[in-house]
Amino acid sequence: MDKKQKQNFKSRMKAKIPFGTGAKAELLEYRNKLIAARYYYYFHIKRMREDDVFKLLSEYEFFITPDTIYRLVVSQNDVLNELIKTNASSARLQRLYPQWKW
Repeated sequence: MDKKQKQNFKSRMKAKIPFGTGAKAELLEYRNKLIAARYYYYFHIKRMREDDVFKLLSEYEFFITPDTIYRLVVSQNDVLNELIKTNASSARLQRLYPQWKW
């Protein structure tokens, strides 16, 4: 790869990919809601420490950094508040996300 090709490659890697359109955006939104639900499950139902919850979600369930998990939970505040307000049980979470073990 010559110098010009390397520069083109680097500029493409720095380019921002548009977010918010298509199936990928829907899947990411579903994932983010699921992360909030899993956070609720471990922190509010299982009564785990918050730092342990972030570590577990990061290292064993979603494979993204704890900081990213934290930002996603904060961004899904409405989902989290709804679960807290309705005092959602494990059974309700199982109905919402049947592919996960609650």
